[in-house]
Amino acid sequence: MSEAAKPLTKENPSAADSVENLLQHEYKADEKMIARSGVFVAETLQAIIQARYEAAIQDLKAYQADKFYYPGFNDRTHRFFSHAIDLINAIKAKKNFPKMNQLPPSKRQELNNHLIGHFKDLKISLRRIVSIEQELRVKDSRSTIWVIQALFISGFSILLLAVVMEAFQTLRAPSEIFIEDVVKWLYKVLGI
Repeated sequence: MSEAAKPLTKENPSAADSVENLLQHEYKADEKMIARSGVFVAETLQAIIQARYEAAIQDLKAYQADKFYYPGFNDRTHRFFSHAIDLINAIKAKKNFPKMNQLPPSKRQELNNHLIGHFKDLKISLRRIVSIEQELRVKDSRSTIWVIQALFISGFSILLLAVVMEAFQTLRAPSEIFIEDVVKWLYKVLGI
């Protein structure tokens, strides 16, 4: 069992000292999922593990500002970004808790459990942000496809109408002669 995975006991007081190891262990547990979520999630979580909280918050704000071109992105993700920033601040406060080594082991374990819980919640919030972005990207590409299809169908319809009109203009004289001959023949057969 690794040092980060060992429970905090009197025999293992160093587990509380290595909060970075706990976060790194939690990161590695979902590393494949984090990689699928994208660079944004991985970089943000790594910044938290490396105690670069302000950089992580600035990255979140920059990412949010960068996605303005997706209609509804800010409306749907604003609360997730706010929650993520609150979680980063909570992780920072718990990680930098004053006199952590003077706390009893049970309190340190409780504090570390809260810290890991906040880290997991942060992962979920970041994944949800990426998921919403992907939904909007798919929706945007579908609408683009619909516009292209509509333009193609409209152009084809206009072309077809032009061909039909030209055909009627060209064939009008011969068809009038044909219809006139048929009517004369019918008059002759019927004796009118």
